[in-house]
Amino acid sequence: MNKTELNINGKRIALYGSKKIIESEKSIIENLELTGNENIDRILIQRCIDENKLKSDILYDGNTVYPFEKIVKAYRKLQKSGSLDNLSNDMYHFFIYACGDIAHYDLGGFKAYYNYSFQQLENTLLKDNWMMNTRFSDVNHIFKELQIGKYFNERDYTNHKQDDYDYDMCE
Repeated sequence: MNKTELNINGKRIALYGSKKIIESEKSIIENLELTGNENIDRILIQRCIDENKLKSDILYDGNTVYPFEKIVKAYRKLQKSGSLDNLSNDMYHFFIYACGDIAHYDLGGFKAYYNYSFQQLENTLLKDNWMMNTRFSDVNHIFKELQIGKYFNERDYTNHKQDDYDYDMCE
């Protein structure tokens, strides 16, 4: 895996992936009008990832910026199936890093811990987890859409769309 690091407004933006992908995506990130305000910048990068279907892993000051559409789509697929059988590496990493789950030996161990049950994962990890209100605006944006953590109890009464996201909360 290759890495390229950029410095934009005093913030380190790292891209990880194949050399070819990094080279094609580097200019897209360089052309973003990042502010130096992490909350705003993480949402800008997240939106950029989705709009441009970026494939590299992007870190802002050393922390992953998660793609909104990819994570939401994968989560909904798991939700619909009710099973963790098809849990992707991306979702596994989201659960262990963004949701603060304990480290597992591997993806198989994670699935086994929750008995391959998506409902058990939601009820055990996501419902009351204290980590579900993070300092990372991109992660909170995903939590709000998926109604994770503090939004869990309202899940049947709320419908969040990406376009309705309150970008003012980033300031």
